[in-house]
Amino acid sequence: APEVWGRVVPKADVAVVDVAAADADNLAVTALSLADPLPLVDAPAAVTATVQNFGRSDKPGVRLELAVGKAAGGEAGLMPVEQRVLESVPAGQRVTVTFALDGAARFRDPGVHLVRVRLVEPDALPADDSRALAVPVRAGLSAVPYSTWGA
Repeated sequence: APEVWGRVVPKADVAVVDVAAADADNLAVTALSLADPLPLVDAPAAVTATVQNFGRSDKPGVRLELAVGKAAGGEAGLMPVEQRVLESVPAGQRVTVTFALDGAARFRDPGVHLVRVRLVEPDALPADDSRALAVPVRAGLSAVPYSTWGA
């Protein structure tokens, strides 16, 4: 609102910075989730990623990469697991893709793992081209027999 600017500008140093680089096309990985909130060692899992096109034109052939590794290794310890090609991400729209962590890609030992999905070809705004999760993986779940609850 113009009246707000009229009150703010005399009292503050104001700088306007165009961070969008004049209508830069931008794809972003906007969401990343694990299907199972309690992943277990050697159990299949699924990772869902959402890619959004903030640009004004459709983006065909967008390649995504899923990488997984132990958290102790940081980004350097991530190993690529799978790449997917999205046929198209329409302008202003989102596309969701699910990666299966199965077979050799399963979590093989307990502990904290990193799961990352990134755009293979970065764009003009690389800060939002990837998203990662820290995932605690358990060896199993303990159960206490119901008959011992009152004991």
